[in-house]
Amino acid sequence: MSYIKADQCKSPRESWTLIQVLVDQGASDEKEGRWSLAVGEWDGERRLAARWNGTDERPAGNPQSRGIATWFVLPPEFEAPLMSIVPADKLALAKALLNYKVFNAEQIDVHLTTDGRAAMLTIVNQAQGFEVTLPRSALKGLQNRISKALDD
Repeated sequence: MSYIKADQCKSPRESWTLIQVLVDQGASDEKEGRWSLAVGEWDGERRLAARWNGTDERPAGNPQSRGIATWFVLPPEFEAPLMSIVPADKLALAKALLNYKVFNAEQIDVHLTTDGRAAMLTIVNQAQGFEVTLPRSALKGLQNRISKALDD
């Protein structure tokens, strides 16, 4: 039997719901332990979890309970440091799932474009892996909120 892939590891079922596997390094071997990292819900709260992948001889990996592959839920303080090892193609998704809102203002590019009729504001943060474009209709609401916040 081959190792149990991370997307098949759904335990502990009473408290854990797997949402997205972020990293699955494949089966461990005699020389090197390989691991997986995922986002899930632990008792209704979004969290990162990790596990050591199994081998052909010990497919459940670690942790496991009675031979059933399980996840180790990580403390919230581990989230920010572990974002550096999440692959670029899954980074924005991981941060969105974890409501990750930390950013450095120096890393943001803001572009205002207009074609004479419509204006759009695009905010890009390459380091955090996100881009958002706001149409003209959203700009008025954003302007009102900024004005109100400055007045308070």
